[in-house]
Amino acid sequence: MAHVHVVIIGFDTINEPGRMRRLFTPEGVKLVENINFYLMPAPNIFIYARKTAICEDAKPMNIGSMARDDGNLILTHDEMNALVKANPTAKKFIRPFMMGANFIQRKPRYCLWLVSANPYDIMKCPKVLERVKRVREFRLNSPREITQRDAATPYLFGEIRYCETNYIAIPRTSSENREYVPIGWLDDSVIPGDGLFIIPGANLYHFGILTSRIHMAWMRRVCGRLEMRYSYSNTIVYNNFAWPSPNENQR
Repeated sequence: MAHVHVVIIGFDTINEPGRMRRLFTPEGVKLVENINFYLMPAPNIFIYARKTAICEDAKPMNIGSMARDDGNLILTHDEMNALVKANPTAKKFIRPFMMGANFIQRKPRYCLWLVSANPYDIMKCPKVLERVKRVREFRLNSPREITQRDAATPYLFGEIRYCETNYIAIPRTSSENREYVPIGWLDDSVIPGDGLFIIPGANLYHFGILTSRIHMAWMRRVCGRLEMRYSYSNTIVYNNFAWPSPNENQR
């Protein structure tokens, strides 16, 4: 079912002192002096994307690994069982895998993780080889040059970003009906997909700040939207967030 969300904005060139604007909200029409880019009755302040965080306390946040595989390196629970049954050796190549939706719902998902895998062992798994060949064909037929280049390594994800320690994970998209975006810890056995943002090396203090009401209020104001769902961002939401400066006892 399609959902269409419309914002209608009226512009004019009149800037008379004391001229009021009409802001339509779910609570009714408000007369305000100024309507900014976020459709708020506030000054014209714009949040730009940043590559690094404005605060030293913020650990770098990255997006997870991108497969670019047409689904061939990703496995459902049933596909994982069938693959291991057909090729028991393949078990050591399988890792838990999470995107945003199954992180929230905690539904099991897996991937073929062939980083540093012995090519001889891969050759002994015909079902794994079949999937790798399909990845190569998919990438070669892509109109994107970068995807075509990735056909040279069809056994690997197109973009590899994973953690060697436990890490904080945040889904890129979540329901606007939640008071808090689901944020949690994943251990290093789980490969994060590009539906998750990840913070390697984070501790409980970072977790506490990110799950605070003030961070959620900031996120709701400046994040993008997919339909009306929250679209979290490392460059807009996270890197622009003003962290507190507590002493050790306050931490």
